[in-house]
Amino acid sequence: MIACRPDLVGFVNGLPLVVIKLKKPSVPARAAFDENLTHYKQQIPALFCFNAMLIASNGTDSRVGSLTADWGRFGASIMGVDMPAKPAPVTDLSKTDFEALRRRFKESKHRNTDLEVLKAAIRAQLEKLIRLNKTRTDFQEQFEELVESYNAGSRNIEALFEELVKLSRNLSEEQQRHVRENMTEEELVIFDILTRPAPELSAEERTEVKKVARELLTRLKQLLVINWRQKSAARAQLRLAIEDVLDTGLPRIYSPELYQKKCSAVFEHVYESYADQGDSIYAAAN
Repeated sequence: MIACRPDLVGFVNGLPLVVIKLKKPSVPARAAFDENLTHYKQQIPALFCFNAMLIASNGTDSRVGSLTADWGRFGASIMGVDMPAKPAPVTDLSKTDFEALRRRFKESKHRNTDLEVLKAAIRAQLEKLIRLNKTRTDFQEQFEELVESYNAGSRNIEALFEELVKLSRNLSEEQQRHVRENMTEEELVIFDILTRPAPELSAEERTEVKKVARELLTRLKQLLVINWRQKSAARAQLRLAIEDVLDTGLPRIYSPELYQKKCSAVFEHVYESYADQGDSIYAAAN
């Protein structure tokens, strides 16, 4: 029972309605669910008789879910981001004629509605792109800054619409970047983790990092056995594989400190994105 001590329990009128498990920032938030909350439910069921929600957090990524929810049904980050709601039909930006969109907006008598439609399409595109590759959060920040500037009165509706159209183009280009880089979407994510941030790389060094990303992904997929997240030996083997491939493959311009950060970042990505035997968010996206 000593090992079953939740970090925080929220009481309302004496009833334990919220159970919270915290991890350090270098550990994925999902580990709090897989390694702790799931174990607590089995070992101390009385604690959950009145439970309303579970929270798993590593300080930067916080997720909330019900007692019976699996990890896939835990809500998106609750750190300043809206909780997911039932999505409304939105425009597919990848199929949008942006010049025609501009012309329609100039002639429209319902500009506020047109603006909201474009914002919804961008949100949907951002959600998809960031779910597959978290290094793309700079696009989310840009979108939020644009909307905030409009709400604060520093941009009029025409200026905001024009900026959002530019952002929409950039998102459509980003969606196809893996093709231009001659990589799969999965390989591109690891490449981005290794290069955002990174030292100033030459063309030859960028090619080396691409090779490392491809080799690392192939090797890691071979190690994703059944229930690997719950097995300490499997997790340790995965970490060692990451450290080995990056140590031998990354250009020497990477400092030891940056190397360690990249090892941790790649492990967290794999932990969050890959389930048993190669099942992943990328398979679901195809």
